[in-house]
Amino acid sequence: MNEEIQTANEELQAANEELETSREELQSANEELLSVNNQLHLKIEEVEKAKVEIDKTNRRLYEQNQLLDHAPVLVLGLDEKITLWNTGMKDL
Repeated sequence: MNEEIQTANEELQAANEELETSREELQSANEELLSVNNQLHLKIEEVEKAKVEIDKTNRRLYEQNQLLDHAPVLVLGLDEKITLWNTGMKDL
């Protein structure tokens, strides 16, 4: 009977050691996942900031394009005459 109890205790101790090892491995994996999650969060913030800057640049370029579209230009016509032209005149 004592041997059976001793064997059962040894098996329980081995199982406990395996559980502790598994717990430590899970904790380590969890810490790695948290680290990756933090890195991803930082990258997402960087991308969002870059997107805001790109949107600002696009708006400025669009406004500049609109100004240039309506800016007067000197054009040499087929009859060799210089004419003041802009795209706003094209609509007239």
